[in-house]
Amino acid sequence: PEIPASARHAATRLLIDSMGCALGGIDQPESVALRALAAGSTAATPATIWGSLEKTTPEAAALVNGVMIRCLDFNDDYFGGSGDLGPHPSDVIGALAAAVESRGGCGRDLIDAIILAYEVVGRLVDVLEVGPGRVWDYTFVHGAGVALAAGRALGLDRDRLRHGLGIAGVCSIGLYQAR
Repeated sequence: PEIPASARHAATRLLIDSMGCALGGIDQPESVALRALAAGSTAATPATIWGSLEKTTPEAAALVNGVMIRCLDFNDDYFGGSGDLGPHPSDVIGALAAAVESRGGCGRDLIDAIILAYEVVGRLVDVLEVGPGRVWDYTFVHGAGVALAAGRALGLDRDRLRHGLGIAGVCSIGLYQAR
């Protein structure tokens, strides 16, 4: 089905907001340290560290940009079905931007990936017990959202998407008690 113009507009606003948060956090000590670490890495299909001309591996760009987005914590929240504490869906944007850029995608590809990731994150939060006083920490829904949206942006087939989702689940599942 066609993505509604209102969803594209909302995703564009989220991207701009996240880029603003990243630029606000660019000189924070964590960001500076990670940018220095990422500067030594190269890739055949690199991605850009926001606010610079630096290219690095997609993984490093995802980490650096994600930390810069979150550094000052001016990003979004979604409470959904759990009501108390939700995820910050914009945590997925740094990773999606790196995946789309490394594949040579365009802005529309990134907007589509953001929409898909937000749908996955939101729907999982609506049906799972996440947050304070519950079993699961919301961080694992980000892993699912990134795996499916980045995988789609990278052109993975259904079988590879399933494997990517499984890997993301193993790597990002967390109990709320860990907080």
